[in-house]
Amino acid sequence: MPSPGCIQLLAKQDDKCINGACEIGSGMKNLPGEEMYDIPLSIADNTGCINRCLLLGQVAQNFLGLSVGYLKNEWVQEFSRLSDDDKTNLKWNYLFERVTIQFK
Repeated sequence: MPSPGCIQLLAKQDDKCINGACEIGSGMKNLPGEEMYDIPLSIADNTGCINRCLLLGQVAQNFLGLSVGYLKNEWVQEFSRLSDDDKTNLKWNYLFERVTIQFK
């Protein structure tokens, strides 16, 4: 998740930012980190494969279709509440006849 002060990635929400120029890291401000998803995937069709693609932050949010009408972090909670079957159905929305997308 990124630090809200400088977008430095943090391992978990209660981690401190190590960027000395960041107002959050220096202790001048105290804001919670924002949880976000990074989606690793591979894309293949009949011509070849692109490995190690990564959808980050807002792109991942838009890809999952959970951003419309949601306030900050509500889409993360919405995705977390999906059952495994719902997540599988969501994945199948992105599989095409001649293209394979593998979530890693």
